[in-house]
Amino acid sequence: MADMLYLLEEFIHERKAKPKEGSYTNSLFEAGVN
Repeated sequence: MADMLYLLEEFIHERKAKPKEGSYTNSLFEAGVN
């Protein structure tokens, strides 16, 4: 389980550093925290 969380964290950091236009992850970053 810890490995999966680590991979997810790495994915999020990568997407934040290199956003992909139109991606769901990018839309969450653009929306911010409510």
